[in-house]
Amino acid sequence: MTDRRPERLARLLGGRMLGLQPGQSVVVEAPPVAAPLVEAFTAYAGGQGAQVVWLAIGGGYQRAVLGATDADDLAREHRVHSLLMTTADATVGVDAAEDAIGLDGIPAERFVAWSRGRKPGGEIRHRRHLEGALRWAVVSFPCEVHATDAGMPLDEYADLVYAAALCDNGDPEARWERQSDAQERLLARLAGGSELRIVAPGTDLTLSVQGRTWCSSSGHTNMPDGEVFTGPIEDSADGVIAFHVTNRYLNLVPVVEGIANELGLHALWIDDPGLETFGNASSWVLLAKDPSRLSDTRLTLPSTAIESRRDWRVWTDDFNNLVQVLK
Repeated sequence: MTDRRPERLARLLGGRMLGLQPGQSVVVEAPPVAAPLVEAFTAYAGGQGAQVVWLAIGGGYQRAVLGATDADDLAREHRVHSLLMTTADATVGVDAAEDAIGLDGIPAERFVAWSRGRKPGGEIRHRRHLEGALRWAVVSFPCEVHATDAGMPLDEYADLVYAAALCDNGDPEARWERQSDAQERLLARLAGGSELRIVAPGTDLTLSVQGRTWCSSSGHTNMPDGEVFTGPIEDSADGVIAFHVTNRYLNLVPVVEGIANELGLHALWIDDPGLETFGNASSWVLLAKDPSRLSDTRLTLPSTAIESRRDWRVWTDDFNNLVQVLK
């Protein structure tokens, strides 16, 4: 049976998201694995009198470019890319991966050089978008690599992606109109508030949104989509975040305290040995901006002093040292 969902996603992309008109041109950047979507979109665009240029990205193609081209050549302006960004009426980025290898083994300086060569075109695209002369959209296409990353079979992952895009059945554009109406009602309710409180296991956080603007994103530039959002007052966060650091082999307490010190937060360590016979030990580090949040005797009495390790480098997304924290 032919899978019609790429066609529904293509119609949604060309209609609601880009509003293609006769005589317009679209640049699509997508890996070959996304061919079913690109082909369906090209057919839809052609039916609207628009033209599509497909730029292959990722996979073996990009490895070949980056692996064989001198860095100085990569860094020179990609004039074809700049020209396309100057003349196109819309651009589409397709989020998919050709293979799990990606750019492994490619020196970072070559990728940096390649990015530098495409920077002029990127700046043209950004300027024209701000001027209203260029529309853009980014869509996800289910692929084996992303399904594996998600720990799901490809067919189940595809069901998830298409359902999130409201392209699993029916008329996606009509469904997104209804979704947009629902989000507008939610936006109106949220816009009348000034404070948010987020309560969940391990979290009790208060944020101020006084005077901030709420926005609704309902399938015009990203797909999947469907969110209502704002930005809180930058220094208004107030609450407690609990880090579960129970570990038989790693001492993670100084790691969390180091992060707290870096961010100007207060830390409290609660190490519960559990019941003598059958209980399980549990260890938590609580962080708060306001020290009074941690002053409750129900927290302070069972707390344990933290042995600070200010000589340790603070852990980040890009750095950790497991050997250092071995017990």
